[in-house]
Amino acid sequence: LEPARALMALDAFAATIPGAMCTTVFCGVLDPETGELRYSSAGHPPGILRRADGPSVLLEGGRALPLGVRPGRTRPEAAVVIPGRSALLLYTDGLVERRGLSLTEGIDRADTALRQGLHLPPELLTEHLMSQLTPADGYTDDVALLLYCHPAPESILHRR
Repeated sequence: LEPARALMALDAFAATIPGAMCTTVFCGVLDPETGELRYSSAGHPPGILRRADGPSVLLEGGRALPLGVRPGRTRPEAAVVIPGRSALLLYTDGLVERRGLSLTEGIDRADTALRQGLHLPPELLTEHLMSQLTPADGYTDDVALLLYCHPAPESILHRR
């Protein structure tokens, strides 16, 4: 139930596996009723929370070094509430890193694609993100993404 503690355990485990040092990971626990997400990140790019009625928020809290770099250290944890009709995008760096572009520019491009497709159902939003972000010459790194779309409260759904 505590993402930071889970990553501390993974730190110790990664230190025993050849090649696991510097692995990045995002660990979160979501309460689907309240939309609260408690999270911790080991060197992973910041998640993008795109609110339906406002600006995006980068999940930059709870971030620390990749796994295995300094095992035994306490890891930070943060929390955010995901409002109804908002989307959370978690991704590997392969989705946003490009030669000639800063990481910030790549994250901004992902945020723009997320904003443009926020009206789509989740399965189409995922396709939209991939079509907007796939480089013309293909990816040079692994790409994984997790998209969570928090539903609107029942009261909003029944008014429509």
